[in-house]
Amino acid sequence: MGTHGGQALAASCTVVADYALVSPDDPSGCTNFHRTGIRVRPPPNSDPQIGASVTLLTSTGPAKVATLVGLHGQMPIGRAGLLVDVILTTPTLRGGDSGGLLTLSQTREALGLAVGFVPVASRRVISVFMPAATVMKREGGTFL
Repeated sequence: MGTHGGQALAASCTVVADYALVSPDDPSGCTNFHRTGIRVRPPPNSDPQIGASVTLLTSTGPAKVATLVGLHGQMPIGRAGLLVDVILTTPTLRGGDSGGLLTLSQTREALGLAVGFVPVASRRVISVFMPAATVMKREGGTFL
């Protein structure tokens, strides 16, 4: 493990996506395994159930478990922007978790990429993720 070099191939910050796509200098170390040994599977073919257990895989620290509380949501960004089609979970994100991968706990299917958190009407904070399938579709990506 550790830090590896790479080149940015694409970046997007729009109402439907917020990510950077990076190609590693040495792709021989690329796998669909998280550093904890968890094998990540391709995104699910259908929407998961609200209330499902999800796991956030980050670059530091242990995996974090949360509950899926919303799909196809909207999150305000910037002064007048709106990020659409987001995935919402119980609070799990901390500073530095951006880009972390959200998976379905039971199947380990890739669900979303960490974007941030937003307060809701009851003043509680929820974590927000962009669907992993959105990035795959926009960039023509595949899982190994």
